Amino acid sequence: MSFANRKASSDQFEKAVIDRLRCNGWYAERFGQCLLPEMMRDIMKCYHDDYGNPTLLRWLPDIYAGHFTAQGRAFCCLIDVKTCASKTENYAVELSAVEAVGKLCDVFHMPSYFVFDDWGILTAREIEQRGRPGSPHNSGSGTPYCLVARTFSHPFDQMFPRSYLNEGKHDG
Repeated sequence: MSFANRKASSDQFEKAVIDRLRCNGWYAERFGQCLLPEMMRDIMKCYHDDYGNPTLLRWLPDIYAGHFTAQGRAFCCLIDVKTCASKTENYAVELSAVEAVGKLCDVFHMPSYFVFDDWGILTAREIEQRGRPGSPHNSGSGTPYCLVARTFSHPFDQMFPRSYLNEGKHDG
């Protein structure tokens, strides 16, 4: 699948995740690289520090979501949307994405989730703990990745349950 096709598929699923969150009464907005002009995204793809490391900003999550709990407490999180080209028993996730999301959780004290196109959900820690290195390949981005069995994922509606407190309060 070409990059353009993967991008279109990813954008479509990102919108579906936002729509489903909103249907569940959550606030949800786009976040991350999509907010940058194309030229800045291109520059970011080429950037490496003096040690050859790319900036982890390239792997910022795609969605910022939140709601108020039944106890009136605010809950916010970041969501990285992942589309899987093949329907295998495993999810494939770039190691840089796992590292970026893990650091966001640690530094900004905000939970972050990977939402896959079968509506399964994993955290960066779960991927680190349960994943195994993927074999080198030349397709996709060509960056190192890990494989995680789909059986470890959580159902979307369990992780993002219906929130009646927010109904009618978001602009969409």
